[in-house]
Amino acid sequence: SSFTTGRVLKGFTSGNGNFYVNPIAINGDYLYVGTSAFTTISEENVRNYFFKLDKDLNEEWKYDLGTNEVVGGATFDSSGNIYFPVIDRVTNELEVKLYLYSLDDGGNKNWEFDLGKCIKAPPWCPYNPSVGSDDTVYINGYSGISYIYAVNPNGTEKWSYTDDSLSIFQVTHPVAIDSAGQIYFAANSHGAEDGGFAYCIEDNGTNAALVWRSLRIASQEGGTEFSSALAFNSDQSTVYVINRDTLFAFDTSDGSLRWQFGTPLITGDDVYIRSGAAVDENDVLYFGTKTFSNTQSVYYALKDNGASSTILWERDDLNSDFYNVSMVGNNNVLYVGSENSGLHALDRTTGDSLWSCTVPYGADIVHSPGVL
Repeated sequence: SSFTTGRVLKGFTSGNGNFYVNPIAINGDYLYVGTSAFTTISEENVRNYFFKLDKDLNEEWKYDLGTNEVVGGATFDSSGNIYFPVIDRVTNELEVKLYLYSLDDGGNKNWEFDLGKCIKAPPWCPYNPSVGSDDTVYINGYSGISYIYAVNPNGTEKWSYTDDSLSIFQVTHPVAIDSAGQIYFAANSHGAEDGGFAYCIEDNGTNAALVWRSLRIASQEGGTEFSSALAFNSDQSTVYVINRDTLFAFDTSDGSLRWQFGTPLITGDDVYIRSGAAVDENDVLYFGTKTFSNTQSVYYALKDNGASSTILWERDDLNSDFYNVSMVGNNNVLYVGSENSGLHALDRTTGDSLWSCTVPYGADIVHSPGVL
């Protein structure tokens, strides 16, 4: 049966690190998460860790990262090995070294893979890895220009991919992988023109082959920000890509644009979609906006009709910005985390509030909920 209310049962704190850029990953009955100081240069007295917790938030083990920081969520291969991104500060306040770490499930380090030196990503652009069916790990890296790296389970490079036809190629969100193993992402190519492209590539074993590249896609107000997670519809025939204030629906077979939805613009304010879309079994997309003023955000339920979209309902009274992908629950319930105002349970059909729960200390919920 559905819960009629929500309350905080227990919390876990890591000391002086925080979880602002790091969503929780769940594997079996355990939770995995790392910390970040999220300062311009890590202080010597700030230590960061990667934790394995049981479902009651008791610590199973922690891996000491020193002043290095975790900058994204973890993922797992078929043997239970854990992969997550780490930055190592260098002398420039904004310049960092980026690595992919691998630990075994006992918390022992297997290896690290150098992803290059890069400008520190903002908290809404984590470097989350993805794992394919053959345990290849895919992650975006940066060395003056972005690359999609394919890394073998033993930590060696399988291949790297970039678009050589572009002078600017920046990937600032995790890749998405469909059931056939094809890899999807979007890249900023702003320079002479605003906007960028959506991509589909396939892993040929020793290299990556381009399946398609979309036409240039730009936001309504100019500027480019592909920071939100990609999503698929229920049969994976459509992939959803967000650029700043506009959501695009592409045919996964050829990259043709099926439809696009632009959020209503607000005079004197900037609108972003940073939450990514959650998609239910009926191809209804759920996502919220973030405004520069932090006061005019809207949460939407948008129906994909195949060649067009329809707003089913919207909420402008949740009084908060939305950064995370919502969770589609059982019994027609949608769980929405927000900045400032906590966790909301909404009726998926109507958008009506079922209950809400504020976390202690007025903390922001900037990552997706998880369920054990």
